[in-house]
Amino acid sequence: MSEEQMAEPERAPDAKKIGVAVLSNYEFFINARGVASISEKPSKFVQGIVYEISETDEKKLDKREGVPKYYTKQDILALDAFTYVATDNTNNPRSPQKQKEYLEKIIEVAENNPFTSEYKEELHGWYKRVAKLQPLK
Repeated sequence: MSEEQMAEPERAPDAKKIGVAVLSNYEFFINARGVASISEKPSKFVQGIVYEISETDEKKLDKREGVPKYYTKQDILALDAFTYVATDNTNNPRSPQKQKEYLEKIIEVAENNPFTSEYKEELHGWYKRVAKLQPLK
């Protein structure tokens, strides 16, 4: 998530960016609801931004992200952090226009941070995949 989004009052306005992290043996995907998530996948990795947040901001984020209906929180012990994981892990994106805009934001964060070129290519691949989808009727 971008620093701009994190700063929104209903998210985590007091968050402090720590840096970029790599989570091994996970993969990025867009689920049927059209949101990003991760799932375990040997030999793959995801990258993201790590923030230090207060308990107050964590509660705001939980509400904003729809915990526990839409997301659960998963502890990442190796990073002493947590991440949100979608409760619907169906890798079947829909609603292409909304997802294109959503992926553009994700790609912008990747491009503006020291993510690997391999991971950036994967995100661009998702964008191309979603761009080819036909809108639902």
